[in-house]
Amino acid sequence: MVRITQMEYRVYFFSNEDRVDSFLVIVCESDAGAIEQAKQFVNGQDVELWQQSRLVIRLFSRDQWQSPLKRFSPDLNRRDSQGVKDRRICVH
Repeated sequence: MVRITQMEYRVYFFSNEDRVDSFLVIVCESDAGAIEQAKQFVNGQDVELWQQSRLVIRLFSRDQWQSPLKRFSPDLNRRDSQGVKDRRICVH
């Protein structure tokens, strides 16, 4: 018998000031499934997807992506201070 584990994720919504405005709890079997669900909430604001204390991904709204006040480099090889590859993407 195959046992499927459900994991709890939090989708954090960011204000225009880049502060957490609210969050929503979702339950999924995998990071990939949670990312797909989180994408539906990117509508003019950025969201972050967390599984417990682990940041899974930050999804940027198209408006934020095209902003003249870019908050990040779109370099796909960007790494954080621990050498972990940056997993931010823009959702169109």
